[in-house]
Amino acid sequence: MSSPGFPIQNGYSLGIQIGNPYPNADQLREPTHIFISAHLIKFDRINRLAEVRFSTWRNSKANLFEEAMRSLPIRNCSQAVFLMESSPYDDSKNTIDILEEIGNPSNAKADKNAILAMGKRVTKRVAGTDPKTPASMILWEANKLVKISVRNRTEVNSIAAKANSLSRHPLNKSQIDAIKGCSRSQLGIIWGPPGTGKTDTLSVFIHALVSEASNNQHGRKILITGPNYRAVQELLERTIKSLESDSTLNIDIFNGFSRSREPTIFTSSASNIHGGSLRFTEQDPLYSDFHTSMGDPNSITIVATASHAIPSMTTLLGYSQNISPLFDLVVIDESSQVPVTLALRPLAVLKENAQLVVAGDHMQMPPITSLDAPVGAEYLVGSIQTYLLKRFTIKPLPLLVNYRSAEDIVAYARSLDYPQGLTSNFPGLKLHLLKNPKDIARTSGIVYSQLIDDALDPNKAVLTLIHEDIASSQANPEEAEIVVSLIWHLYCCTSNSLDGGDSTPTHSPVSEDEFFDSIVGVVTPHKAQKALIVSKLKQLFSTADQEKIFSAVDTVERFQGGQRHTIIISFGVGDSDIVESEEEFLMQLERTNVAVSRAMAKCIMVMPKSLAYHLPSDKKVAQSAKALKSYIDEFCSEHQRYVVPLRTGNREFELRWH
Repeated sequence: MSSPGFPIQNGYSLGIQIGNPYPNADQLREPTHIFISAHLIKFDRINRLAEVRFSTWRNSKANLFEEAMRSLPIRNCSQAVFLMESSPYDDSKNTIDILEEIGNPSNAKADKNAILAMGKRVTKRVAGTDPKTPASMILWEANKLVKISVRNRTEVNSIAAKANSLSRHPLNKSQIDAIKGCSRSQLGIIWGPPGTGKTDTLSVFIHALVSEASNNQHGRKILITGPNYRAVQELLERTIKSLESDSTLNIDIFNGFSRSREPTIFTSSASNIHGGSLRFTEQDPLYSDFHTSMGDPNSITIVATASHAIPSMTTLLGYSQNISPLFDLVVIDESSQVPVTLALRPLAVLKENAQLVVAGDHMQMPPITSLDAPVGAEYLVGSIQTYLLKRFTIKPLPLLVNYRSAEDIVAYARSLDYPQGLTSNFPGLKLHLLKNPKDIARTSGIVYSQLIDDALDPNKAVLTLIHEDIASSQANPEEAEIVVSLIWHLYCCTSNSLDGGDSTPTHSPVSEDEFFDSIVGVVTPHKAQKALIVSKLKQLFSTADQEKIFSAVDTVERFQGGQRHTIIISFGVGDSDIVESEEEFLMQLERTNVAVSRAMAKCIMVMPKSLAYHLPSDKKVAQSAKALKSYIDEFCSEHQRYVVPLRTGNREFELRWH
């Protein structure tokens, strides 16, 4: 709306007077998005008219709702109003509760950059008097925890050897080093660049620790957590698969969900694995088993749940406080997407002297935030992984062998400040074409030129396709047409398997569903461009599973964690004013990195010239834009021009490749 900060304002900040029925300021501190909702009743695009109903779903806030509505001219929409699909998840109350319980211990240290960001002076601090906790140690003395050994060298080597014997493939040196580091220290940070086997490494590490506890006849409580249920589920499934092969172990595994979430059921045929999926409520059939297992000091119990559901779990187990010593080991996976505020929840359930493993890739997409981070103190409100690495200059344990992508794609990653020791396990990975694109029968709406042949050349893994466009805002029909033509020719020509992998390829034609499920993916920043491409693909592939087509074209956030033989990145933004207004979003380093790193054998980036050669005016954006600029200007240094006959007329394209 005309006051963009309205959703996060509250009664107090809006100037609502304290009095009946709000006798104190605390009752006015809830942000408006908690108790105000907007419903779009009618929408007339032609006449540009909308009917919107504002309401509250909390009767206790009815008076506050009326006061808040009167505080801004939105009742009759006399000024511009923007409606958001939903408000961001607000965990501020839980965050404050945990921080208040942590209190002001003697090891608390104010960060200099945080003090400056708040406009205050750096002064000498008087030490606090609250007791130290595992959470306070992570927040303020993480660098010390990395140096605290919890096992001797023999024990560490034994765990690494066990993990190596459990892996589906022999672990590489960097994976073994990461497991040793996490086994040895109270805190370990695994840096897992794309495709380096982070999930496999974590699953056999957890298995090895379970085996150690079983051999020593010790109970052990392990928490697997992350930013969402999907991330947790992936690691849990891989861990269960590993544990199923070891009949000597007797383990309880619980997959936990909040009360409002439908549990994802996991089943195991192994007689030594007990437990199942449950909601964190006393009414759940598995409640008694869960409570008994967690209360038994001799049992080995693995609990997997998203970080935001942890308070529901502690409440279910009878803890009235947030600081609840429950787990001997906490693994935070996909930690680059877990903000520090959310990470407080798993930190709050660490036992005294417990181990913490933080795993992820801080160069991929960071957590989504409602407001810009304070300049110079970004790491304090970013991900828990970035916080630990930047504030304490901790050296992470990097995984250095990429099992997903061809060498040229990995070489591009090295140019983005990934470790220079990062290598491809399958450097010669490339497409296998069963036919030549020029020999394919064209169908309605499909264009062909030599550009198609050269772009799909299996020997070209990293490419940029630049065209002239100065008008498109969030969707470009010509760009969509060339993308769809590339996809059509790829479908008609490509094999279902790649050359240069770890097995003998079959090289058969692909089915339509297989093609959209695993062969091709299109990354695009805007829904308008996605809708344009999807519409054309659905007409072209009318017998394919329409849901698979829809899922194969998506934003970079949805593709994070996935992979395809070929990734096509379509920007669809040409208007220079739009490019300038969205430069931070379009040229974000992490966004470019994630998109390119999804590709196994080929990445084609398609964009207007106005974006390709845009020079950011903001210094911060210019630094972040190096990923996109280096991809175009430096990495893709070979180039050739083509004229392509599109339906709207001839269009000039420049193909650049590495």
